[in-house]
Amino acid sequence: MARSEEKDGGWWIPERAKVVMLIAFVMALCNADRVVMSVAVVPLAAQHGWSSCFLGIVQSSFLWGYLASSSVGGALADKYGGKRVIAWGAAIWSLATLLTPRAAEHSTAMLLGVRTLFGLAEGVAIPSMSTLLSGWFPGYERASAVGLSMAGFHLGNMLSFLATPVLIARLGINGPFSLYALLGLLWLSMWAELRLIRDGKSQDQDHRSRHKFPPVRYLLSKLPTWAIILANIANNWGYFVLLSWLPVYFKTVYGVNLKQAAWFSALPWGLMALSGYVAGVWSDLLIKSGQSVTRVRKIMQSIGFIGPGVSLLCLKYAESPTTAAVLMGIALSLSSFSQAGFLLNIQDIAPKYAGFLHGISNTAGTLAAIISTIGTGYFVQWLGSFQAFLTLTSIIYFGTTLPVFLRQISSVFPPPMECPSNGGLLYHEVQEAKLCAVHCVNTVLQGPFFSEVDLAALASDLDQKERQMMLDGSGVFSGDFFSDGSYNVSMGGDFSIQVLQKALEVWDMQVIPMDSPSAEPSKYDPELENAFICHLLDHWFCIRKGSGWSIFIVRGSFPKECPITANDATNGFGQWLTPDDAKRITASCQHSNLSSISEPSSPSEADAIASQEEQDLRAAIAASLVDFSAICDGTSSLIGNGSCSVDSNTVNSASNLDAETNETDEAEEKNLLNSVSSGKEDEKL
Repeated sequence: MARSEEKDGGWWIPERAKVVMLIAFVMALCNADRVVMSVAVVPLAAQHGWSSCFLGIVQSSFLWGYLASSSVGGALADKYGGKRVIAWGAAIWSLATLLTPRAAEHSTAMLLGVRTLFGLAEGVAIPSMSTLLSGWFPGYERASAVGLSMAGFHLGNMLSFLATPVLIARLGINGPFSLYALLGLLWLSMWAELRLIRDGKSQDQDHRSRHKFPPVRYLLSKLPTWAIILANIANNWGYFVLLSWLPVYFKTVYGVNLKQAAWFSALPWGLMALSGYVAGVWSDLLIKSGQSVTRVRKIMQSIGFIGPGVSLLCLKYAESPTTAAVLMGIALSLSSFSQAGFLLNIQDIAPKYAGFLHGISNTAGTLAAIISTIGTGYFVQWLGSFQAFLTLTSIIYFGTTLPVFLRQISSVFPPPMECPSNGGLLYHEVQEAKLCAVHCVNTVLQGPFFSEVDLAALASDLDQKERQMMLDGSGVFSGDFFSDGSYNVSMGGDFSIQVLQKALEVWDMQVIPMDSPSAEPSKYDPELENAFICHLLDHWFCIRKGSGWSIFIVRGSFPKECPITANDATNGFGQWLTPDDAKRITASCQHSNLSSISEPSSPSEADAIASQEEQDLRAAIAASLVDFSAICDGTSSLIGNGSCSVDSNTVNSASNLDAETNETDEAEEKNLLNSVSSGKEDEKL
């Protein structure tokens, strides 16, 4: 998770920590605004003479709008950015919350209309959360981020259950609705003031150009998509039954008053908030320890369905409201493990379309929620008991567990060599007439964000700070230090890693050595990261490796992504390498290695290399890509949240084709190529 860090003598909170805290806040409001009606419906029903059947219709009217907006809201979040969509959603649902009691006084039709508008606005909340968190957090921290956000979601239930009866008693039915609407406006002001969100520097800031309309047919043709839809159906069925009917259940079955019913209803939601966060942290720890993502997701999802199924069956043996509240608490606590199951799997299998895929599954889940919410009312009226419907809910939990557990959690989109979105191409760096450090940083960001002057200014600033520290320390070797010149840029123009680090910090990115403890998860699963930068003998470049490399991880929210197709690669920072190119490079590399083993090096071989410079340069690069473990063994640095995978047969790794334009650099490249083809690794660049 993000940590508070010291910067320029003071303490600051990373932007993504602010984002997840504000998301948790708005998710709490999202559920608080739902629950207020679950509590207020009891006095409203008594005031207007509503039957149990009509109560179910009123409670489900929220889901009518929710059903319509889930998929559309998810697609909008993917295209325009979760921060904008969730802001509009919060504004509209806060207005609908304010109007709800007034609509009930006017007419039944107006009440149902306002509740539908409320659901329409709230339908974008969770898909937007999914889109935001998939962009802000790497895979091995995402469960904790989702757990914290959903903890806010469930705490909203608890706080609203506790506060609403008190507010109704003191302020009347309109009181809690007005208060929660004002809290929505408060959240909007904080969301607008957050610097990074305001300036649009988060990863979703360029969704308009990055994502076209989601490939609906392709998503629906994959088994993991249907497994997620099935899981969401079962989850929403049980969740909305308990959300809508808990106060009525305690009042009807155990004869408690409204305030007591609210207290008994609040306890399970508080436990759910805590256990959801624990499940997220536990999930991340298991992944960091080397457990596969598939195994962890299956474990969490199985706990999330089997646990509540057993607990709801035990309710028929509860003889007191306290026992029933404990069993409800166990059921909801264990159901929160689903957040680290199917909910995170949405971001695992299709991160670029996480909002839309969540919307699709949530639409199906909302249909199930409508049926369960209305069905509970009819079951209670016809059979005079809640237990029959709770038993049916347990059966649905159990029936869904087996196919969900047996499915293989895998990416909906194939690996890069097979991915239909880019035609099976690999992306690699191409350098022209630029200093390597400048080009390396700009290739990470995919745009001309820094110039030689910018990096030189950063180096000068670092030099001044270092000299000041030496003066303050008055060390014995301070004189030698001042006589050595700059340690951050050499006379040849080679910049230190500290300069690159400062440059990328402008975009809230982290530069992490590959041999540091925080990079351990990336050694287990390099696909957690999006890019690598490397350093060898005064040269910076992107994603290459070999003996003597220094590789560093860079994590953060990229302002731009690599082009999707070869035709789009017109930004001057890279080009695409096709599978056929990779095969030719591999064949050339193997031929070169065989020649170097069978025949000694000679001047004629060097002349041949010089005459076929481009072909042999590619062979050298392929040779450097053969041993992928060097990425994890060297000192290195990653750039987070994407994927980087290697297939030993197709050389599935991004490579750097550096082509310096001056004669000195050409001679150095020839020496390197001669070293690779002859098997001599002691040549110097």
